[in-house]
Amino acid sequence: MVSFRPVAGDVRADYPKKGPSVTRSVLSAMLLGAACSGGPAQAEPPALAERPDLELLGRIDRPVAVVVLEVGENFHGPEGANLEFISAAHPVMLSSEPMAAAKQSGISPKQFERVVATLGDGSLIVATVSDAATLAQFRTLQFPDGREETVDDRQLIVDGKTGFAGYEPTNRMLAFGRRALIEKTLKPVAHEPDWALRQFQTLAREKPLLALQVDATTFAPRLKAEFPPTHGLAPLFNAQAWRLVCKKTAQGLHVTLSAHFDNAPQAAASVEAARALQNMLVLYFNISAIQMPGMLHEQAQAYPDGPKIARAFGSSLNRISLAFGKNPPQALGGTLAIDCEVETETPAADLLYLLNLIPRAAKPPGQP
Repeated sequence: MVSFRPVAGDVRADYPKKGPSVTRSVLSAMLLGAACSGGPAQAEPPALAERPDLELLGRIDRPVAVVVLEVGENFHGPEGANLEFISAAHPVMLSSEPMAAAKQSGISPKQFERVVATLGDGSLIVATVSDAATLAQFRTLQFPDGREETVDDRQLIVDGKTGFAGYEPTNRMLAFGRRALIEKTLKPVAHEPDWALRQFQTLAREKPLLALQVDATTFAPRLKAEFPPTHGLAPLFNAQAWRLVCKKTAQGLHVTLSAHFDNAPQAAASVEAARALQNMLVLYFNISAIQMPGMLHEQAQAYPDGPKIARAFGSSLNRISLAFGKNPPQALGGTLAIDCEVETETPAADLLYLLNLIPRAAKPPGQP
Protein backbone atom coordinates (compact mmCIF):
# COMPACT_ATOMS: atom_id res chain seq x y z
CA MET A 1 0.00 0.00 0.00
CA VAL A 2 1.43 3.36 -1.04
CA SER A 3 0.71 6.42 1.07
CA PHE A 4 1.50 10.11 0.80
CA ARG A 5 3.99 11.01 3.54
CA PRO A 6 5.00 14.52 4.59
CA VAL A 7 8.65 15.44 5.02
CA ALA A 8 9.76 14.65 8.56
CA GLY A 9 12.92 16.75 8.77
CA ASP A 10 13.54 20.47 9.07
CA VAL A 11 14.43 21.99 5.71
CA ARG A 12 16.03 24.99 7.42
CA ALA A 13 18.38 22.71 9.36
CA ASP A 14 19.12 20.39 6.44
CA TYR A 15 19.61 22.92 3.66
CA PRO A 16 23.10 24.22 4.50
CA LYS A 17 24.41 20.62 4.49
CA LYS A 18 23.13 19.68 1.10
CA GLY A 19 25.55 21.45 -1.19
CA PRO A 20 25.35 22.76 -4.77
CA SER A 21 22.73 20.25 -5.98
CA VAL A 22 20.26 21.74 -3.57
CA THR A 23 21.28 25.22 -4.65
CA ARG A 24 20.34 24.31 -8.20
CA SER A 25 16.97 23.12 -6.98
CA VAL A 26 16.49 26.33 -5.04
CA LEU A 27 17.36 28.32 -8.14
CA SER A 28 14.73 26.28 -9.95
CA ALA A 29 12.28 27.30 -7.27
CA MET A 30 13.29 30.88 -8.07
CA LEU A 31 12.71 30.24 -11.73
CA LEU A 32 9.31 28.72 -11.12
CA GLY A 33 8.64 30.10 -7.66
CA ALA A 34 7.93 33.70 -6.75
CA ALA A 35 6.88 36.06 -4.10
CA CYS A 36 4.48 38.38 -2.62
CA SER A 37 2.88 41.20 -4.51
CA GLY A 38 2.02 44.21 -2.46
CA GLY A 39 3.29 45.07 1.01
CA PRO A 40 2.49 45.31 4.69
CA ALA A 41 0.03 48.13 4.10
CA GLN A 42 -2.30 45.89 2.09
CA ALA A 43 -5.84 45.36 3.32
CA GLU A 44 -6.48 42.48 5.69
CA PRO A 45 -7.94 39.37 4.02
CA PRO A 46 -11.45 38.25 4.90
CA ALA A 47 -12.06 35.54 7.49
CA LEU A 48 -10.94 32.04 6.55
CA ALA A 49 -13.49 30.12 8.58
CA GLU A 50 -14.86 28.45 5.45
CA ARG A 51 -11.35 27.35 4.39
CA PRO A 52 -9.72 25.64 7.38
CA ASP A 53 -7.02 24.19 5.12
CA LEU A 54 -5.78 27.72 4.37
CA GLU A 55 -6.32 28.91 7.93
CA LEU A 56 -3.98 26.16 9.17
CA LEU A 57 -1.13 27.73 7.19
CA GLY A 58 -1.15 30.64 9.64
CA ARG A 59 -0.54 28.29 12.56
CA ILE A 60 2.92 27.26 11.36
CA ASP A 61 5.96 29.41 12.11
CA ARG A 62 7.18 30.90 8.82
CA PRO A 63 6.96 27.87 6.54
CA VAL A 64 9.74 27.56 3.98
CA ALA A 65 7.20 26.97 1.23
CA VAL A 66 3.45 26.69 0.88
CA VAL A 67 1.61 25.28 -2.11
CA VAL A 68 -2.05 24.95 -3.04
CA LEU A 69 -3.01 22.71 -5.94
CA GLU A 70 -6.56 22.47 -7.25
CA VAL A 71 -6.91 18.82 -8.25
CA GLY A 72 -10.59 18.09 -8.73
CA GLU A 73 -11.28 20.98 -11.10
CA ASN A 74 -8.65 19.61 -13.48
CA PHE A 75 -9.49 15.92 -13.36
CA HIS A 76 -13.24 16.52 -13.47
CA GLY A 77 -12.95 18.85 -16.44
CA PRO A 78 -12.39 18.18 -20.13
CA GLU A 79 -8.67 17.63 -19.54
CA GLY A 80 -9.17 14.85 -16.99
CA ALA A 81 -8.60 11.86 -19.26
CA ASN A 82 -5.59 13.51 -20.90
CA LEU A 83 -4.00 14.33 -17.52
CA GLU A 84 -4.39 10.73 -16.40
CA PHE A 85 -2.80 9.48 -19.63
CA ILE A 86 0.11 11.94 -19.37
CA SER A 87 0.73 10.97 -15.75
CA ALA A 88 0.89 7.27 -16.57
CA ALA A 89 2.88 7.61 -19.81
CA HIS A 90 6.34 7.88 -18.22
CA PRO A 91 7.69 7.99 -14.63
CA VAL A 92 9.51 11.24 -15.37
CA MET A 93 6.17 13.01 -15.12
CA LEU A 94 5.82 14.85 -11.83
CA SER A 95 2.33 13.42 -11.34
CA SER A 96 3.37 9.83 -12.05
CA GLU A 97 3.98 8.69 -8.46
CA PRO A 98 0.92 10.41 -6.90
CA MET A 99 -1.22 8.96 -9.69
CA ALA A 100 0.17 5.47 -9.11
CA ALA A 101 -0.37 5.83 -5.37
CA ALA A 102 -3.94 6.98 -5.90
CA LYS A 103 -4.71 4.05 -8.16
CA GLN A 104 -3.12 1.56 -5.78
CA SER A 105 -5.22 2.94 -2.96
CA GLY A 106 -8.38 2.64 -4.99
CA ILE A 107 -8.99 6.39 -4.80
CA SER A 108 -9.44 8.15 -8.13
CA PRO A 109 -7.76 11.53 -8.68
CA LYS A 110 -11.27 12.80 -9.37
CA GLN A 111 -12.08 12.16 -5.70
CA PHE A 112 -9.46 14.69 -4.58
CA GLU A 113 -10.64 18.28 -4.59
CA ARG A 114 -7.55 20.11 -3.37
CA VAL A 115 -4.17 19.60 -1.71
CA VAL A 116 -2.53 22.21 0.53
CA ALA A 117 1.00 21.55 1.77
CA THR A 118 3.83 23.25 3.62
CA LEU A 119 7.56 22.61 3.81
CA GLY A 120 9.70 23.67 6.72
CA ASP A 121 9.84 22.33 10.27
CA GLY A 122 8.52 19.03 8.98
CA SER A 123 5.62 19.39 6.60
CA LEU A 124 1.87 19.61 6.81
CA ILE A 125 -0.47 18.20 4.18
CA VAL A 126 -4.17 18.99 4.10
CA ALA A 127 -6.13 16.97 1.55
CA THR A 128 -9.75 17.74 0.69
CA VAL A 129 -11.69 14.91 -0.91
CA SER A 130 -15.12 14.55 -2.47
CA ASP A 131 -17.08 12.97 0.40
CA ALA A 132 -16.91 11.45 3.88
CA ALA A 133 -16.60 7.87 2.59
CA THR A 134 -13.56 8.78 0.50
CA LEU A 135 -12.05 10.55 3.51
CA ALA A 136 -12.40 7.39 5.61
CA GLN A 137 -10.65 5.43 2.88
CA PHE A 138 -7.87 8.00 2.57
CA ARG A 139 -7.42 8.12 6.35
CA THR A 140 -6.96 4.34 6.44
CA LEU A 141 -4.40 4.63 3.66
CA GLN A 142 -2.36 7.16 5.63
CA PHE A 143 -2.74 5.49 9.01
CA PRO A 144 -3.21 1.74 8.51
CA ASP A 145 -2.04 1.07 12.09
CA GLY A 146 -3.27 4.32 13.61
CA ARG A 147 -4.83 4.65 17.04
CA GLU A 148 -7.11 7.41 18.24
CA GLU A 149 -6.17 9.88 20.96
CA THR A 150 -7.81 13.03 22.28
CA VAL A 151 -5.61 16.12 22.39
CA ASP A 152 -6.99 19.58 23.22
CA ASP A 153 -10.53 18.30 22.69
CA ARG A 154 -9.61 17.18 19.18
CA GLN A 155 -9.70 13.53 18.09
CA LEU A 156 -6.30 12.64 16.61
CA ILE A 157 -5.26 9.52 14.78
CA VAL A 158 -1.66 8.65 15.66
CA ASP A 159 0.91 6.31 14.15
CA GLY A 160 3.25 5.40 16.99
CA LYS A 161 5.82 3.83 14.68
CA THR A 162 6.39 6.80 12.40
CA GLY A 163 5.54 9.69 14.74
CA PHE A 164 2.92 11.04 12.35
CA ALA A 165 -0.55 12.17 13.36
CA GLY A 166 -3.63 13.64 11.73
CA TYR A 167 -7.14 14.91 12.29
CA GLU A 168 -10.19 15.92 10.31
CA PRO A 169 -10.90 19.69 10.20
CA THR A 170 -14.09 18.83 8.28
CA ASN A 171 -15.78 15.60 7.18
CA ARG A 172 -14.03 15.91 3.80
CA MET A 173 -10.60 17.06 4.95
CA LEU A 174 -7.59 15.31 6.52
CA ALA A 175 -4.65 17.28 7.95
CA PHE A 176 -1.59 15.17 8.70
CA GLY A 177 2.12 15.46 9.39
CA ARG A 178 4.67 15.06 12.17
CA ARG A 179 2.81 14.80 15.48
CA ALA A 180 4.52 17.79 17.13
CA LEU A 181 3.57 19.96 14.16
CA ILE A 182 -0.01 18.69 14.13
CA GLU A 183 -0.42 19.41 17.84
CA LYS A 184 0.99 22.90 17.26
CA THR A 185 -1.84 23.61 14.80
CA LEU A 186 -4.36 22.81 17.56
CA LYS A 187 -3.04 25.52 19.88
CA PRO A 188 -4.30 29.12 19.91
CA VAL A 189 -2.39 31.22 17.41
CA ALA A 190 0.47 32.92 19.25
CA HIS A 191 0.90 35.59 16.60
CA GLU A 192 -0.66 36.65 13.35
CA PRO A 193 0.99 35.28 10.21
CA ASP A 194 3.04 37.83 8.31
CA TRP A 195 1.30 39.89 5.65
CA ALA A 196 2.79 37.85 2.83
CA LEU A 197 1.24 34.63 4.08
CA ARG A 198 -2.08 36.36 4.72
CA GLN A 199 -2.02 37.60 1.16
CA PHE A 200 -1.24 34.11 -0.08
CA GLN A 201 -4.23 32.77 1.83
CA THR A 202 -6.46 35.34 0.16
CA LEU A 203 -5.05 34.58 -3.29
CA ALA A 204 -5.50 30.82 -2.82
CA ARG A 205 -9.19 31.32 -2.08
CA GLU A 206 -9.59 32.37 -5.71
CA LYS A 207 -8.69 28.78 -6.68
CA PRO A 208 -5.85 29.23 -9.16
CA LEU A 209 -4.63 25.98 -10.69
CA LEU A 210 -1.46 26.37 -8.64
CA ALA A 211 -0.20 28.83 -6.04
CA LEU A 212 3.32 28.43 -4.64
CA GLN A 213 5.11 30.72 -2.20
CA VAL A 214 8.73 30.31 -1.08
CA ASP A 215 10.40 32.04 1.87
CA ALA A 216 13.48 33.35 0.07
CA THR A 217 15.27 34.28 3.29
CA THR A 218 15.74 30.59 4.10
CA PHE A 219 17.99 30.12 1.09
CA ALA A 220 19.58 33.56 0.83
CA PRO A 221 22.64 32.84 3.04
CA ARG A 222 23.70 29.83 0.98
CA LEU A 223 23.00 31.53 -2.33
CA LYS A 224 24.96 34.62 -1.31
CA ALA A 225 27.84 32.42 -0.16
CA GLU A 226 27.99 30.51 -3.45
CA PHE A 227 27.49 33.44 -5.81
CA PRO A 228 29.46 36.72 -5.66
CA PRO A 229 27.62 40.05 -5.36
CA THR A 230 28.55 40.74 -8.99
CA HIS A 231 26.66 37.68 -10.25
CA GLY A 232 23.85 38.61 -12.61
CA LEU A 233 21.16 37.05 -10.43
CA ALA A 234 22.54 38.29 -7.09
CA PRO A 235 20.01 41.12 -6.59
CA LEU A 236 17.20 38.55 -6.58
CA PHE A 237 18.71 36.91 -3.50
CA ASN A 238 17.67 39.98 -1.47
CA ALA A 239 13.98 39.15 -1.91
CA GLN A 240 11.91 38.21 1.10
CA ALA A 241 9.78 35.73 -0.84
CA TRP A 242 9.14 34.30 -4.29
CA ARG A 243 5.79 33.27 -5.73
CA LEU A 244 4.41 31.38 -8.71
CA VAL A 245 0.70 31.65 -9.57
CA CYS A 246 -0.93 29.83 -12.49
CA LYS A 247 -4.54 30.50 -13.45
CA LYS A 248 -6.91 29.35 -16.16
CA THR A 249 -8.10 32.19 -18.41
CA ALA A 250 -10.20 32.53 -21.54
CA GLN A 251 -6.97 32.50 -23.57
CA GLY A 252 -5.41 29.55 -21.75
CA LEU A 253 -2.88 29.69 -18.91
CA HIS A 254 -1.79 32.88 -17.13
CA VAL A 255 1.54 32.58 -15.28
CA THR A 256 2.86 35.18 -12.84
CA LEU A 257 6.38 34.89 -11.47
CA SER A 258 7.15 37.55 -8.88
CA ALA A 259 9.53 38.53 -6.11
CA HIS A 260 8.88 40.79 -3.12
CA PHE A 261 11.51 42.99 -1.52
CA ASP A 262 11.63 45.14 1.61
CA ASN A 263 11.42 48.31 -0.43
CA ALA A 264 10.89 49.75 -3.91
CA PRO A 265 14.58 50.59 -4.56
CA GLN A 266 15.54 46.93 -4.06
CA ALA A 267 12.88 45.83 -6.51
CA ALA A 268 13.91 48.44 -9.08
CA ALA A 269 17.56 47.45 -8.69
CA SER A 270 16.63 43.84 -9.51
CA VAL A 271 14.91 44.45 -12.86
CA GLU A 272 18.02 43.62 -14.91
CA ALA A 273 18.57 40.46 -12.85
CA ALA A 274 14.99 39.44 -13.52
CA ARG A 275 15.49 40.12 -17.22
CA ALA A 276 18.58 37.89 -17.18
CA LEU A 277 16.58 35.20 -15.40
CA GLN A 278 13.82 35.56 -17.98
CA ASN A 279 16.32 35.03 -20.81
CA MET A 280 17.78 31.99 -19.03
CA LEU A 281 14.32 30.51 -18.65
CA VAL A 282 13.42 31.04 -22.28
CA LEU A 283 16.62 29.24 -23.29
CA TYR A 284 15.90 26.47 -20.77
CA PHE A 285 12.39 25.99 -22.14
CA ASN A 286 13.67 25.90 -25.72
CA ILE A 287 16.33 23.30 -24.94
CA SER A 288 13.87 21.21 -22.91
CA ALA A 289 11.37 21.34 -25.80
CA ILE A 290 13.94 19.33 -27.79
CA GLN A 291 15.46 17.15 -25.08
CA MET A 292 12.32 15.94 -23.29
CA PRO A 293 10.55 14.58 -26.40
CA GLY A 294 13.86 13.01 -27.49
CA MET A 295 14.19 11.23 -24.16
CA LEU A 296 10.62 9.93 -24.39
CA HIS A 297 11.32 8.47 -27.83
CA GLU A 298 14.64 6.94 -26.71
CA GLN A 299 12.91 5.10 -23.87
CA ALA A 300 9.96 3.93 -25.95
CA GLN A 301 10.77 0.26 -25.45
CA ALA A 302 10.46 0.55 -21.67
CA TYR A 303 7.64 3.10 -21.74
CA PRO A 304 5.66 2.69 -24.99
CA ASP A 305 3.22 5.50 -24.15
CA GLY A 306 6.04 8.02 -23.76
CA PRO A 307 6.30 8.87 -27.48
CA LYS A 308 2.54 9.47 -27.55
CA ILE A 309 2.98 12.57 -25.37
CA ALA A 310 6.34 13.65 -26.80
CA ARG A 311 4.96 15.98 -29.44
CA ALA A 312 2.48 17.60 -27.05
CA PHE A 313 5.25 18.01 -24.45
CA GLY A 314 7.53 19.80 -26.90
CA SER A 315 4.74 21.97 -28.30
CA SER A 316 3.68 22.98 -24.80
CA LEU A 317 7.20 24.07 -23.85
CA ASN A 318 7.51 26.03 -27.08
CA ARG A 319 4.25 27.87 -26.29
CA ILE A 320 5.44 28.63 -22.77
CA SER A 321 8.83 29.84 -24.01
CA LEU A 322 7.23 32.17 -26.56
CA ALA A 323 4.81 33.62 -24.00
CA PHE A 324 7.38 33.97 -21.25
CA GLY A 325 9.72 36.03 -23.38
CA LYS A 326 7.12 38.59 -24.48
CA ASN A 327 6.67 40.83 -21.44
CA PRO A 328 9.66 42.40 -19.67
CA PRO A 329 9.83 42.32 -15.85
CA GLN A 330 7.95 45.14 -14.15
CA ALA A 331 8.74 46.67 -10.75
CA LEU A 332 5.86 48.20 -8.83
CA GLY A 333 6.64 49.26 -5.28
CA GLY A 334 8.47 46.40 -3.59
CA THR A 335 7.24 43.85 -6.11
CA LEU A 336 9.01 42.64 -9.23
CA ALA A 337 6.91 40.49 -11.57
CA ILE A 338 6.95 38.73 -14.91
CA ASP A 339 3.51 38.03 -16.36
CA CYS A 340 2.76 35.84 -19.35
CA GLU A 341 -0.33 34.52 -21.10
CA VAL A 342 0.11 31.11 -22.70
CA GLU A 343 -2.44 30.65 -25.48
CA THR A 344 -3.51 27.03 -25.15
CA GLU A 345 -6.57 24.82 -25.14
CA THR A 346 -4.97 22.58 -22.49
CA PRO A 347 -3.91 24.86 -19.60
CA ALA A 348 -3.72 22.09 -16.97
CA ALA A 349 -1.58 19.88 -19.22
CA ASP A 350 0.70 22.81 -20.04
CA LEU A 351 1.12 23.48 -16.33
CA LEU A 352 2.01 19.84 -15.74
CA TYR A 353 4.62 19.91 -18.50
CA LEU A 354 6.02 23.15 -17.08
CA LEU A 355 6.36 21.73 -13.57
CA ASN A 356 8.24 18.74 -14.95
CA LEU A 357 11.18 21.06 -15.61
CA ILE A 358 11.83 21.51 -11.89
CA PRO A 359 14.83 19.31 -10.99
CA ARG A 360 14.13 16.64 -8.39
CA ALA A 361 16.32 14.55 -6.15
CA ALA A 362 18.13 11.76 -7.96
CA LYS A 363 16.68 8.28 -7.54
CA PRO A 364 18.66 5.13 -6.78
CA PRO A 365 20.31 3.39 -9.76
CA GLY A 366 17.86 1.39 -11.82
CA GLN A 367 14.93 3.71 -11.16
CA PRO A 368 13.87 6.10 -13.96
